Amino acid sequence: GMGRLATRVCRHARRGRSQGRLAWLALASTVVVAVVAMAASPPADHPAASSPSYRSPNAVVLSPDGLTAYVVSQTSRSILAVDLQQRHVVAEWAVGDFPTDAVISPDGEQLYVSLLYQRAVQVLDLRTGQVIQTIRAGFEPYGLALSADGGTIHVGNSISASVSTIRTASGDTVAEAPVGAGARHLALADGGRPPVSADRPARGAAPDRSIRCWTTC
Repeated sequence: GMGRLATRVCRHARRGRSQGRLAWLALASTVVVAVVAMAASPPADHPAASSPSYRSPNAVVLSPDGLTAYVVSQTSRSILAVDLQQRHVVAEWAVGDFPTDAVISPDGEQLYVSLLYQRAVQVLDLRTGQVIQTIRAGFEPYGLALSADGGTIHVGNSISASVSTIRTASGDTVAEAPVGAGARHLALADGGRPPVSADRPARGAAPDRSIRCWTTC
């Protein structure tokens, strides 16, 4: 049940972080904060408080200082900023079509957001809430992994069955590696090389339940 799941997540957070007080879950239409556990909600006078839209939160990213959580909301096509000290939504920013995953730059100033139905990754300036760059990707880009220096982003293209390696400064694709059907989740090994892709079957594709690695440029 939800309680047991939250307990497991909290225990994992305590093991993985020295202060170990926070764990985040994106659940259906609400964001759950496991400090003990509470729903993140905007202040009464915030526009998001009266919005009837179903946001479909799909991913949560913490800022480098651990003070803000950014929630990727698919059907509302937006990013919610949650202040972890005030414990409510403090901003909501529009992005492109069906945002699915996100990673944050090392300096905490930019958020890279994959757009499943737009074949793109957008770069959101977290200081202004404006989209400052749109980077072309493969078909149905899903999972993202950013190099430690922020100079390279890897994009799992679930329908293209590939991972694109893209320079963040220019937006140029420097490599595209085949990984099997449904490349949805990525992780970087030590030093950012090589990427690891956990394949998940894409719609209409035969399952390929492998984990694949390769060396980037």
